[in-house]
Amino acid sequence: MFVLESMFSGYPLGLIACDSCGHQHRVKDFILTKGSSTQLDSEVHSESYNYSGVDYSISVIKEGRFFFGKWHCNSCGDDGGSSKECPSIKDAVDYAKLNVGPHQTMKHG
Repeated sequence: MFVLESMFSGYPLGLIACDSCGHQHRVKDFILTKGSSTQLDSEVHSESYNYSGVDYSISVIKEGRFFFGKWHCNSCGDDGGSSKECPSIKDAVDYAKLNVGPHQTMKHG
């Protein structure tokens, strides 16, 4: 793992570039030990998503044999996700994106 400099100025918004998947992950999803990083949960995928001009980070975690989609609003910092037990990463991403809608409407009009 390569730790980006931005992580040192404001931990909640800092990012870590992940060599295993090629995406960036938020610092709060990792434990930093002796210059390396270890994921706290079993995050298996992350991607950026823009909904009506607002940027979101979509991530997928695996628990047992199911995948769950979660989102983070890069504009206001709110987090959310779907509790739907999905059989694939793609399904979990789709459910997380669907779950962004109510937040978008309530917080960002």
